[in-house]
This record gives sequence, C-alpha cells and structure tokens, in this order.
Amino acid sequence: MPALLDIHGLDVVVAGRTLVRDLSLAVQPGERVAVLGQNGAGKSLTLHTLAGLRPPARGTISVGGVELRLLGHRERALRLGLLLQEQDDPFPTSAMETALMGRHARLGIWQWETAEDHALARNALAAMDLAGMEQRLCATLSGGERRRLGVAALLVQDPELWLLDEPLNHLDPRHQFTVLGALQRLAGEGKAVMASLHDPILAARHFDSALLLHGDGRWQHGPVSTLLDAQTLAGLYGVDFEAYQGSSGAIMLPVPQLPGTRLDAAPHDR
Repeated sequence: MPALLDIHGLDVVVAGRTLVRDLSLAVQPGERVAVLGQNGAGKSLTLHTLAGLRPPARGTISVGGVELRLLGHRERALRLGLLLQEQDDPFPTSAMETALMGRHARLGIWQWETAEDHALARNALAAMDLAGMEQRLCATLSGGERRRLGVAALLVQDPELWLLDEPLNHLDPRHQFTVLGALQRLAGEGKAVMASLHDPILAARHFDSALLLHGDGRWQHGPVSTLLDAQTLAGLYGVDFEAYQGSSGAIMLPVPQLPGTRLDAAPHDR
C-alpha cells in the first residue's frame, strides 16, 4: 500500500526566505504526525503547501500514490482535508450547514444532501460536543466551538489524509481530549493525520512521530518517543526544558525563566 502522503525534496519559501529545505518523508496509513516549531517557522505554510493551496518552491507531493498536482479539486477533497488556522464565515450559515459543506465533494452536480448526509453531520457535531447547536449561526459560536465545528466538517468530508493547522487552538483541556480522541479513532481506521501544535506534551502523548521545523530550512523527523527530549526541544524553541516524572510517565516542560531573569537570584535582586 502506498503512503497516504509522500513528500520528496520539498522546499517551502516565502519572501525569499527558505523556511523548509529538502523535506522528504512518508506518512503511512494510521500514522499521526505532530508538526512543532516556533512562531513563524513555517508550520502553516508547510501544511498549505501539502494541501495544494500554494506551490512548493521545489519538490514533489503525492497523496495515495498520485502526485498532488495531477489531482482535480474534487479528487483532492476526497483524498485530503485541511483545517485552516483561522476560518472566516463570509455568509450567515448555521452549524449544520457548515458541517454539511464537508459532504459537497461526494455529491453530484445539482444533487442535494440526503437524509444520510444529514445524519452524518448530526453525528459529527455530536462527536465534537456540539449536539443541540445545529441551528446556531456560526457567528454566535465561541472560538472553541467554531474550532470543533471545523473538525466536525472534516469528519463529514471523511478524507484519507487530515492536515490540521492548530486543531487544539482555543480549546479547553476537556475538548482538547475530545479532538485528540477523534484523531486516534481516525488513525485506527487507517486515516493519516498531520497536525501543527504548540504543546510538545500533547504531541508526545497523542502522536506517533513529530516533524520539527526550525524556520531556517532545517527540519527533524522521528518517533516522539526518541525525538522529543529536553536537548532537542531546547534547540527547537530556544528555551531550556526539563523532564518531570508523572504518574503516567515522564513529560518535558519548559524551564520557567523570563528573559534577563536568573532563577537563583535573591529576592532583592528580582
């Protein structure tokens, strides 16, 4: 079986600056890849490039064994889904109408949604803890509710490859686990997930591998169990990390130090 996502020799460039250079990796069915890096390191631009929203400066991208550039818009929507970091609502649509938009790639010309499509949308909304909000206008939803609605629309779309730009943004801990649980179920069904995150703890606990973007062309990819150590994370984020042993295993946390502050300074020195 071909990789659901195969990247070879990919360069991501913006305003003459190479953020990612010669990226090559394969994402297999059932794999969850966390994309980590500082602000401006190219996480969003890389996901946009992999989704076909912008051309790569160099390299090739294949989805399910077919080059992305050869896929029409409809076929792309059937194979991959993208959750943008920010989503606008130019028209006054309800949560149900927004969820049903994920089904459009599977409908024929002039074909209306069926009762089955509506049932899929209701189930997806319920899975994201949005049951009872079907008729709420998107403009009235909170940031977290709107984020979960975006995931619900992708559940209705049901692509093989999920590209998610900060899917946990605006979410409280309970709803973070709601989304992470859904991603785990998708992986169990053979889907592949690539998601940008700002929390290396969640990446280590809920993903199989990590892609680290340093913003200067350098990148690292490997299993979270070996890649996400204190030294590597310190190099990635520019702050020190320490390992803490919890009841469910070791976690890496940034050392709480403000710029220009010495942790061992006496109280009158602070």
